Amino acid sequence: MDLPKIMASMMTLKVTPEILIAKADEVIKDVSSIKQEMETIQQKVEGTKAYWIGEAGDLHRKLYNDQKEDIQDMMRRLDEHPRDLKIIASNYMTTEKEVENIANALTDNVIV
Repeated sequence: MDLPKIMASMMTLKVTPEILIAKADEVIKDVSSIKQEMETIQQKVEGTKAYWIGEAGDLHRKLYNDQKEDIQDMMRRLDEHPRDLKIIASNYMTTEKEVENIANALTDNVIV
């Protein structure tokens, strides 16, 4: 036996694909909520221009805005994870069904 076959035979799933999909859906909802909160924060930061005038206000808005790209990058990565989990679960279920169909097509009256 070659190593990849041995490695594959020793793998154990810790969750079912259905649970993986359900958890991915939860993450999607959480990320959506985080995005809304981040938008609220952005609006509040922009709103400080009306009353926090001067160098200190400008500095704090600049410090926040300097982090926006990192925050947006983080949000993009958070968006990717649940999609990847759903793809993994779908691939597993498809492969499992294909293997089941192949196994069912085998004759059962053969002695080895």
